[in-house]
Amino acid sequence: MGSDQNSVTIDIKQDPWLELSTTIKAKLDKLPRKSSECCIYRVPEKLRKTREAAYTPRIVSIGPLHRGQPHLLAMEEHKLRYLSCFLERTNTGLASYIDLVKTWEQRARSCYQDINFDLTEVEFAEMLLVDGIFIVELLLKSYFPKMNHEDEIFSRQWMAVDVLHDMILLENQVPFFVLEGLFHTIEGNFDILDLIFKYFKPVVPTNEDTMYMLKMSYRERQYNQMKIWHLVDLLRALCITPHHEMPMSKGRGKVKYTPTVTDLHAAGFQFKAAKCVSLVKIDYWKSELKMSPIVVHEWTECFFRNLIAYEHCHKEDKRISSYVIFMDSIIDTAKDVEVLEKCEIIQNRLGEYEDVSNLFNTLHKETITDDNEFLYDRICINLDKNYKFNTVRWRATCHKWKKILDRDYFGNPCTAADKEEQPMTSTKLPRNPFPNPNLRAIQMKEMIERSMPFASPECCIYRVPETIANVNAKAYKPRLVSIGPFHYGLKKYKAMEGQKWQYAGAYLRRARLSVEQCDEAVRKLEKKARNSYAEPIMLSSDVFATMLLVDACFIIELFLRSCLGGQKNQDLVLRVPRLFLDLDHDLILLENQVPFFILEEIYNLSPPSFPTMLELTFAYFKGYNKQNKQPQPEFEIKHFTDLLRKFHIQLAPAPAHQFQRKRMENFSLPRATELDATGAIFEKDSSQCWLDIQFANNKKLKIPQLEINDGWESLIRNLVAFEQCHCLQREYYLSDYISFIKCLAKTPKDVDLFVQNGIIVNWLGDNEPVSNLLHRVCANIVISPSMFYYSGLCEELIAYCKKPWNSYKATLKRDYFKKPWRTATTIAVVVLLLLTCMQTITSISVKK
Repeated sequence: MGSDQNSVTIDIKQDPWLELSTTIKAKLDKLPRKSSECCIYRVPEKLRKTREAAYTPRIVSIGPLHRGQPHLLAMEEHKLRYLSCFLERTNTGLASYIDLVKTWEQRARSCYQDINFDLTEVEFAEMLLVDGIFIVELLLKSYFPKMNHEDEIFSRQWMAVDVLHDMILLENQVPFFVLEGLFHTIEGNFDILDLIFKYFKPVVPTNEDTMYMLKMSYRERQYNQMKIWHLVDLLRALCITPHHEMPMSKGRGKVKYTPTVTDLHAAGFQFKAAKCVSLVKIDYWKSELKMSPIVVHEWTECFFRNLIAYEHCHKEDKRISSYVIFMDSIIDTAKDVEVLEKCEIIQNRLGEYEDVSNLFNTLHKETITDDNEFLYDRICINLDKNYKFNTVRWRATCHKWKKILDRDYFGNPCTAADKEEQPMTSTKLPRNPFPNPNLRAIQMKEMIERSMPFASPECCIYRVPETIANVNAKAYKPRLVSIGPFHYGLKKYKAMEGQKWQYAGAYLRRARLSVEQCDEAVRKLEKKARNSYAEPIMLSSDVFATMLLVDACFIIELFLRSCLGGQKNQDLVLRVPRLFLDLDHDLILLENQVPFFILEEIYNLSPPSFPTMLELTFAYFKGYNKQNKQPQPEFEIKHFTDLLRKFHIQLAPAPAHQFQRKRMENFSLPRATELDATGAIFEKDSSQCWLDIQFANNKKLKIPQLEINDGWESLIRNLVAFEQCHCLQREYYLSDYISFIKCLAKTPKDVDLFVQNGIIVNWLGDNEPVSNLLHRVCANIVISPSMFYYSGLCEELIAYCKKPWNSYKATLKRDYFKKPWRTATTIAVVVLLLLTCMQTITSISVKK
């Protein structure tokens, strides 16, 4: 009997089906349950593949999803600096904040879709504290400009732009209740919403009036206990209205076709910009489509993509997704965008009309929106139905003839629900993960004290920001020789290393200097030289000093041979034009520099019979010195890129209108051909400074000559990159200049007009490559609307184009008074017409 029982027991243990059931149950028990607080998600892979850069942080990690990635680690010490500033501002101990964050840890963890990330409770709480305070301090510095006077982020515009980009990413968020809790520890008569609205103002795609209405509308809803999950959720809430304010039908029928803007406009439909409290509100009534104005700029794609991703992960109603799909359905070509811009519905700050149409045509790619979730189906169906009516077609014919008459004879006037709030209850931790909070506070204080500034005051040599470099990486990389540490040791530059050592030896013999002498001089300046670079130099002291010495001696000997002559025929580099051109290209690159004080220190060891290092440098780069600036002792430069920038910026005081800098709300400047059509005259200015652009006598636009050849793109790109990385916003002279020229010369016809008037000398061949080049050079560079160098000039040009009389005069002069025989014919016709009128009036008077 016992034997039988034992055999039964063995059979049960070996039953695979029972074992499978037990295994599955164990897995189900371990499966994390999705919390009702979950609101921060990873972007679905299908969406990410369409445009990965729009969802990936550039410079700073917020939250756990991108924490620890190598390219984001440089900002960690800067976040600790912000933490230190915040503690000084609040005059509160670090231990108090650790106690506060400790109570939030479990609830905050449940806000993330991936709750099993590799962070202990203590590490997660530390991340919340550091990242949360970084955001609050960032908002405070943005709201109070006096706080960010010497701040590394706000003093370098490219960094400020990249941080702002990272703040609107769905994967780069912390829960909003954390920000609110930290903000409430600050004393002051200001609201966190005021700080957020000001900081994110450049991102929200609306104009000033609409932004103000959105802000007021949101405040009313916020006071009604509306739930805010995180900053992306808040930005979405800014763009929509509650359900009761926005009656929309959905699920009425499948939309098969929606006419485009140009089709509707040709059929007599009118488009009007409506002032409403919602970006996505669209009304259609009696052939009139009212839409809220939208500003399309560099942020638009990233803004909409992350809101769409958030809706697909979290929201039941997909208002932003529906809006983007509707805009894609009515915008098909650049002509559609042009019509909407003339009707003041779209304000284009992106560039070409085609860029805007391409943007809306690709935004909703791979998004999944069910027919029942599309909110504009009734509007689309009515548009399609009314467009097909015979009466509308008849009206379209009349409208077409009216347009022809207006264009050819009478001028060309322009036509113008979130989830229910969850109760905020604190959950007790099952155990205390902070056995000694004072110890943790001490450790964090030590980290703050050890942290270094993001960049030293001596910093002047930078890697080109990735967003700028990706447009044309070759323009920033050396072709032949590596100078400085950024490209040191790469195989492609090994061939020139022997030549550099030969040049270095030749200079030491020429100057009768010993290696020990020069090495000692370099060692004294090693720390200052390291601080000149924007990132830590991972070279030993010996290697770094040797690199500086060899590179400096190579450059000095090159300059001496080039300027003083004597060995040009025997020197391979100077004798072969291709090599010399490549070397000249490499010496102007921002990433390929050594500090100028290193060159001066080594050069000053030589006999005093030589010219000064500054004079020698001016002589070598004399081809760039169009303004004939002189090497005065007070003329300070940081490196060669800095020198070339100073060659091209203002020598004398700028025209008065260029100092009247004020915020530019409208960057939609008229193109050169549009200005020409209104009678503006283009003239080459005799000034050698690119910046000297004037609108003389309110009619004549005088622009200095710009010579565009094969090397111009690399030159202007590196000068602009240096401005973007190093200079204050008010000193973005070349960035503002090239943006202004790009706005005037958007098309090949505009470039052709500049070439005919001698303003542009085109060595590239056709004019289309020039317009494309100007457009590419301006891609991803930052322009400050409040400090734009040509703001006064832009307002003058826009005002000039808006005066109808200027267009009428230009038309009369072009069509009727261009040639003598046309002038005589026109006068004869006018006289004949007057005589006929007088005869008619006389006949009527006689009959009476």
